[in-house]
This record gives sequence, structure tokens and C-alpha cells, in this order.
Amino acid sequence: MIVQSLYATKTFKMILEFDKEYRIWDIKKFGNTNNILLNEVSNNIEMFMSVNIDEESGNISWKNGFRVDFNTIFDQSKDLEQILNSPPKLRHWAVASKTTKFEGTLKIVRENRELLDKIKSLRN
Repeated sequence: MIVQSLYATKTFKMILEFDKEYRIWDIKKFGNTNNILLNEVSNNIEMFMSVNIDEESGNISWKNGFRVDFNTIFDQSKDLEQILNSPPKLRHWAVASKTTKFEGTLKIVRENRELLDKIKSLRN
């Protein structure tokens, strides 16, 4: 299961598509705070928003060279469907505040647009 597409938010979270399964990942909960590159990515919104997907491996990386394996992200992320179906007080962190579009072959597919519409409707 590699990362097919993702949306980075200004709250240091990502919505990721893994082979038709959507998950949400919070980089602030990612572990090793002694890693200088991770600290830069998890504390600088411009660096965080520079995320890119390696289309061959499915891993993600940032401009500063920090990389995360797709298996690690999958294991540390939460199933978005479970969050959307959970009691309201558990949903508060799942709302995306910004959509980032990527150049190249990564395109927003219809399912992704529907997912974003669902998430935006939680705000209302």
C-alpha cells in the first residue's frame, strides 16, 4: 500500500490516500524530536507544505531532505472513515484547513474531492 495522493494542511496533518483507503497523519506525533530535519518539517509550516510523493516508491519527502517510508506513515496514521464515524469530540482534529495541489501526474480525483467536501461539512 503506497501513498497515491495526499493533502497537507496548515495544522501539520495530512490526509493520505493508500490504494482507496484514506488516512490522516499528524506529524507532530511522529516521534524522534532529536532529528533536526524532522524538527524543521514539524515546526515550519512552509517546510511542511513542501511535501512531495516519490511516485515510484510511494514514500514522502520534503525540500530539506527529510523522508518517511509509506509503511511507517500507514502504521502511525488513523483511518479517516473511523474518524468521520466517531463521536464528534474525537473528530475535531480531522478538519483540513488547506488543500495543496501537486505538479506532475498527481491529480485530484473525484473520490478525493468528495472526501474534502465531507470534511468541510464537519465544520458546519
